[in-house]
Amino acid sequence: MRADHVEQVLSVIRSMYREIPQEVRLRKSLLALRLKSGAEKKVRDEPRTRWIHEAREFARSYIAQHGSVNVHIIREHLPLPPTVDERATGGVLKHPDFVKVDDKVIKMSNGRTKTIGVYQLDGDEDDDDDYGFVEF
Repeated sequence: MRADHVEQVLSVIRSMYREIPQEVRLRKSLLALRLKSGAEKKVRDEPRTRWIHEAREFARSYIAQHGSVNVHIIREHLPLPPTVDERATGGVLKHPDFVKVDDKVIKMSNGRTKTIGVYQLDGDEDDDDDYGFVEF
């Protein structure tokens, strides 16, 4: 915890109590405290977090059977709950377990094209015995 935050906490405690028992020890403990940054997660994020976890589990099992996966395959097999924004799909494969191995161009319903990533599990890349060297 930052020193100025420690002072704020101690001033609140002083306003409630005349003396702070073991103030030096409390001050040291508060200074050593590592607080998380950012706002507290909202309760409405729970369905999103749960869906991302389930989608990652599905992706792992799909890759084990088929070799690779993309977000469209995940969404076909595991639809988003109505309360979850579709942008949540972008976070599914952004995890250290997954490695992007290719791009796939798809045609959307409006006729436009879009490039999506194709992923495998980290460590599943094909072992290239010649290490990229060309034999002459």
